[in-house]
Amino acid sequence: EKLKERFALSNTFSNLEDVGHLQVKVIRAVGLSPEFIGKRNPFTVLQVRNSRVQTRPDQTIDPEWNKTFQFDIKDVSEVLEVAIFDDEGANDDILLGRIQIPLLNIESGQERWYRLKDYNL
Repeated sequence: EKLKERFALSNTFSNLEDVGHLQVKVIRAVGLSPEFIGKRNPFTVLQVRNSRVQTRPDQTIDPEWNKTFQFDIKDVSEVLEVAIFDDEGANDDILLGRIQIPLLNIESGQERWYRLKDYNL
């Protein structure tokens, strides 16, 4: 309900700096390698410019988040960065993979899977 109100047609010209909105749904991750000792606690971080959001850690190598995020877009030449980390608690989180997607390459209303690049690349 809050999202409908925020993005209602009546608010179209409320912030003229925005050129649009990006809605991203993080469904799940597949193919994560198991941890040698202990369990993986993967979480996803999405970032566009200075806006950063993340899912909660899930204690499995096949996490399902089904979480939707909204970004206000100020420039169509921006990039959506998606990264998956292994939550290590008090220690530094371990990067498992990442990808950068130019917003100009994202088609409106299209569902698509992306393969993240391994942290070694």
